Amino acid sequence: MKITSNDVERFLNQNANDYPFDGVTCNEIFHQMAQDLFEFLKNEREKE
Repeated sequence: MKITSNDVERFLNQNANDYPFDGVTCNEIFHQMAQDLFEFLKNEREKE
């Protein structure tokens, strides 16, 4: 089963009280997640 950003957006809209992402688009959420992941990987590599 493929999950699209529209699915996630609908999910967040339907569960707005549990996930208060008002004014934040899925792209921004995933972009931030990717940024955080990139930082994490960079830091992990520097440790080695």
